[in-house]
Amino acid sequence: TVTGTKTYTGTTGFVTGQLSVTGGAISGDTVSLTAGTGASSSANAATYMGSTLTGLTLSVSGSNGSVAGDYTAPTTGTLTINPVLLTVVGTKNYDGTTGFTFGQLSVTTAHVNGETVSLTAGTGASSSAHAATYSGSTLSGLTINVTGGNANASNYTVPTTGTLTINPDLVTVTGTKTYTGTTGFVTGQ
Repeated sequence: TVTGTKTYTGTTGFVTGQLSVTGGAISGDTVSLTAGTGASSSANAATYMGSTLTGLTLSVSGSNGSVAGDYTAPTTGTLTINPVLLTVVGTKNYDGTTGFTFGQLSVTTAHVNGETVSLTAGTGASSSAHAATYSGSTLSGLTINVTGGNANASNYTVPTTGTLTINPDLVTVTGTKTYTGTTGFVTGQ
């Protein structure tokens, strides 16, 4: 049995390093692949049984003295394309709260296959309201929109945590004084 696993790339192809022998060897033998490719029936994230496998070359080792010719490489297998886990970050100025609105959050993951991924809803919460960067912060209710390429949101997974940054708030300083013929101001003016 040969299976394959990769993260969504927008393509159907699997290379040797993404394929593995997962069954069929007798006890004491280890069968592995040294060459070959696979192709799923779709580029979208899912599991595809009966996918085409071509050019498989087997290598056999173990205590039985078996050789590659003792095994036949299959022409079909199960290939799985996993969704890309998105990275979401948030930035806001200090406001005395831990909450982040969806407008303060953004997707920073490199987009796949010419697709653009944007947030349409969600919130975040840092562990403190003070100005700092908080990794592992809670994200909830995130939803996305995907345009271009395959335009399929199921090719992506939204995270439950992210890095949220609260920047120090810039205060405004003003001064007022009676005309003195000088340009200087002191505290209290």
